[in-house]
Amino acid sequence: LVEWLVEGAETLLIVRFLGLPLPLGPILALDALGSLLRVVVFFVPAGLGVQDAALILLLASLGVPNPLAAGTALVLVKRAKELFWIAAGTTILLAQGGLGGAAAADGAEAVK
Repeated sequence: LVEWLVEGAETLLIVRFLGLPLPLGPILALDALGSLLRVVVFFVPAGLGVQDAALILLLASLGVPNPLAAGTALVLVKRAKELFWIAAGTTILLAQGGLGGAAAADGAEAVK
């Protein structure tokens, strides 16, 4: 529940910075639909394309002017955020010795 609220607040912040005229309810609906689609289309890697198209269609149904541009901008910012956290996590993991650190040493000792 907390993750959904944080994701909704994040989307609210992005939507406000993009200047889209949407109230809080539809913004939370955007994220709820995104979460639902991630579950339904689990076989599509990262839900690429499916979530994005649904977001653009929902923006159009909400009367957002130029929903294609607005949806594309929203998707790009959200994907850039995901890439940032992936890069940050990978950097931290590698700085701590990566996956081959203590776990690999323990496995090698167990084999001996």
